[in-house]
Amino acid sequence: MRMSSLVKMNDPRESKEWLFGTSHHGEINLVGIDSVELQREVTAFKRRVKVLSLSQDVDREEWHEHYLGAGFARPTMWAHYGGNHAGGCIIFDKRRLIERLEANQDFGSPTYLLHQPIEYTADSFGGDLSLRNIDADSIRANGIERAVRDHFARDRKIWFQKHSDWSSEAEYRFIFPDFLEREWRDVDVSECVIGLVLGVDFGESHLSVAQHFDEAFELDGCVAGSFWRGPHWVKRSIDQASSAWRYGADPRGTIHTGISVK
Repeated sequence: MRMSSLVKMNDPRESKEWLFGTSHHGEINLVGIDSVELQREVTAFKRRVKVLSLSQDVDREEWHEHYLGAGFARPTMWAHYGGNHAGGCIIFDKRRLIERLEANQDFGSPTYLLHQPIEYTADSFGGDLSLRNIDADSIRANGIERAVRDHFARDRKIWFQKHSDWSSEAEYRFIFPDFLEREWRDVDVSECVIGLVLGVDFGESHLSVAQHFDEAFELDGCVAGSFWRGPHWVKRSIDQASSAWRYGADPRGTIHTGISVK
């Protein structure tokens, strides 16, 4: 999986510049403060931050709906990130993925990798940490670069906040401050992938791609197509004939059959 810069996210809070000022103890004192240089360093730090964003399953009380809350059963996620229902949804084992990334020494030892669910608390000016200024005394004492690093190290929650309008994504995020100025970081997710769900408009002519994916990650056929029965996700079976995959019978009469996930 590829971790790219935070500034490439589609949320304007994350993709646009954060305009930091300075905070003061007592009277405002701007002696020794270069506001242009401060803004330049904040922008550079934010650009270095690499992010891997995933959607996690959420618990629902209405268990009569078997798939309600599953990451692959959200139509808006397919529309926004799944090629408008023509792509695929990779299913990870969350525990394995966290363990594998935490053990990756490319993130430092002890690791500098941060991860947690997103908190949808950035609606108000008081709650959004991207609007919190940097301590002027710290800038004078330590220099701008160190003061900016210390500020973000202290307020790590800043990377895990979004406006509540994004809450339907139920995002779980991995963050890594990368000071080697690389454009991206590729991370190995071997043995963490446990399934693949194809969108309702994933073409049958492309099923060979899903078949190769199944073989590469040794999923033992843990791949399913999608069908929507009203607002409800329904499994669309995939059969094999003469070593090639094809979609099974018309699924419109199927009601909530299980997808086998290890």
